[in-house]
Formats: sequence, structure tokens, C-alpha cells
Amino acid sequence: MLALLGLISAGLIALWFPRASMVIAKQSSLLTEVSLLRRRNLLIHLLLSCVLFAGMFAGYTYIAALLGTLASIDGSTIGWVLMGFGLAGVLGNWLSGRVVDRDPIAASAWVSFALAIAMALIASAGKSLFGLILVVGLWGSAHLAAFVVSQIRVMQAGRGAEAFALSLNISACNLGIGFGATLGGVAVTHYGVVAAGYVGAAAAAVAFFITIVMVVDRPRSDAG
Repeated sequence: MLALLGLISAGLIALWFPRASMVIAKQSSLLTEVSLLRRRNLLIHLLLSCVLFAGMFAGYTYIAALLGTLASIDGSTIGWVLMGFGLAGVLGNWLSGRVVDRDPIAASAWVSFALAIAMALIASAGKSLFGLILVVGLWGSAHLAAFVVSQIRVMQAGRGAEAFALSLNISACNLGIGFGATLGGVAVTHYGVVAAGYVGAAAAAVAFFITIVMVVDRPRSDAG
């Protein structure tokens, strides 16, 4: 089924991808790529990606256990709720793609805020299946939107060597995923599975704070 969906997606991309409007970027020099590591603004963007993904995966790694424990639902129902998570993510991915070019930092702020709210509310939402679906929908939308906004945000900050900036961002995100999953696991071991949601919410709140600092600092950064 996954292979069939992949084949359909490949066909749609071949049909609709705007080849005529594509501009092939020139390969950046090694000196330009290395110079990115001295850009304070880019380093802050990478830090934001790392913290944001730590928050995402501190909770998401244990989402099935969270749903089963908090809502007392069986495995089949968990599967359907996770399907809803993915469908909501498609919507979040699409919406973020529509708006991220206007202001990727603001988009990151909204995504971080939504993630923090959703993971903080997941414990109380488990008392009602309807409430759980709403919170999981918000969580899923923000979770997949984070991939888009983080990539675009860092590529814009790394103008001149976008491909290298993208690779740095992927590394920062993977570092955050590993750290977040580990931190969530430690919290689960000591405080129970509900703690994974709170740890994820706390990290997402830190990411939101970083975006606020970036917005306040933006005029000075742009001038520099």
C-alpha cells in the first residue's frame, strides 16, 4: 500500500511540478559554506530547530503509550487516533507551506505555541474521546508543520549556501530528536508516561520563547 501511494505521489509530482519556473542554484563555494558557521543568526536558527524537535519527540516518541494510558483505549482505537494525527499533519503541512514564506519565524512561533498547548493538554483531554481527538488533531497539525517551517526558516537564514544550511538544520533536528526522545524516556521512567507530554510541552515552550527573542532581535540582526 505504501509503495502504491508512493507511485501515485511520483505521478502527481511529475504532472504538477513547475519545471519551467525552476531556477537551478549555483553550487556554493566551500568558503561560503564555512562562513555560515560564523553567522550568529543562523546558529540561533539551528538552536531553535534543535530545541523544537526535542520537544516534538519528547512527547511523540511515547504517544501510543500516552493514548493507551490516559484514555484507556484499546490498540485498534489508538491506531485510528494516530491515523487522525497523520491526517491533521497533512493539513498542518499544507497550511504551513502556504504561509511560511511570509514570515518563517512567526510561523515557527505559532507551531511551537500549538505544540506546547497540545502536549500540555493531552493528559486532561484523555478523559473525553472528543477532547482527545481535538488535542491530537492540533498536535498532529503542528508536528508536521514544524518540518516545513524549520527547513524554510534555516534555508532563508543561510542564503548563499542554502544546501549546506539545510544539511546543518537536518543535523540539528536529528540531535534534537535524540535528545528529546531520551529526555522523554527518563521522565517516563521516573514519573510515568504522562510526564512525556509535559516534558515535550516545556521544550516547545522554550522554542516559543526563542522565537520571541528572535522577533525582538530581528531589526538589529537585519541591520547587521
